[in-house]
Amino acid sequence: MEIITAIEEPSGAVTLTLAPVPSQDRLIVDVGVGVEMRQVIVAGLNGQQIAQFSFRTREVVGRYEISLAGYASGTYIVIVDTPVGRLSRRFVKN
Repeated sequence: MEIITAIEEPSGAVTLTLAPVPSQDRLIVDVGVGVEMRQVIVAGLNGQQIAQFSFRTREVVGRYEISLAGYASGTYIVIVDTPVGRLSRRFVKN
């Protein structure tokens, strides 16, 4: 698995929203209406990649739901690749 060491976030109108936070069984990843997601990565705070979801062109636009079944309680980072760059946010899994 890949270790993530840095993330450059794009400037502009694209925002990343995670809900609900804290989460229990699922996490909704939202980058806004019409914004394409190319890849979603879940990583631990140490940068260790835990999961990766890759998509074909225009397959996932706006929202994506991640099942948190099997994830231990703790704090994680979600990283989303879009055509304009990478976005990241932390979330807590209870």
